Amino acid sequence: MTGYIWTISAGGTITAGGGAANNTATVTWNTAGAQTINVNYINGNSCTAATATVKNVTVNPLPVPTITGNASACINSTGNVYTTESGMTGYIWSSPEEVR
Repeated sequence: MTGYIWTISAGGTITAGGGAANNTATVTWNTAGAQTINVNYINGNSCTAATATVKNVTVNPLPVPTITGNASACINSTGNVYTTESGMTGYIWSSPEEVR
């Protein structure tokens, strides 16, 4: 195929491909919610579809974790328990000393 025309909704940016010679487009979605990507092209018979094909994409928002537990603690104290939402995956706990 030739003459690809890629368009996306305002909530994303094409970061690779997406040109007239590209049959792929890589998109970075930067807005949560309902988004779309569309494509049209010229086929081997030199015909173009009357309308572009539309792919609906649901972009999920990033999580906003919360932490509960003591807001103050004594030096060398033990048993300070902190919690966040259960049922999630990929937990990464760190303290400011570990982040530096």
